Amino acid sequence: MLKVGVIGCGMIGREHIKRLSKKLQGVQVTAVSDVYEESAKKAAEICGARAYSDAAQVIADPAVEAVVITAPGFAHADIVLQAIKAGKRIFCEKPLATTAEDCKKIVEAEIA
Repeated sequence: MLKVGVIGCGMIGREHIKRLSKKLQGVQVTAVSDVYEESAKKAAEICGARAYSDAAQVIADPAVEAVVITAPGFAHADIVLQAIKAGKRIFCEKPLATTAEDCKKIVEAEIA
């Protein structure tokens, strides 16, 4: 069972949570986060996950093996780099980052 954390619990994040927890086999959403605490709590109710208010908490959670990033695009680069550093598997909604420089940093971090 792949244990997943979802970062960003807006409309797209909640759709991913529903799909991961209700339609796919072999996946369990164990943690979610959103800067708006109430959004994280509502999303956690969908799948029985822990709710956090900070992406770093999901990434640091030892029960999370992979992260799905659906936060706003401007936040992607920092979150992806944290997840790479932590050795997590990553699915990031588009855009990967909002600048070519940040995309290059991500590619270089993944290669390393």
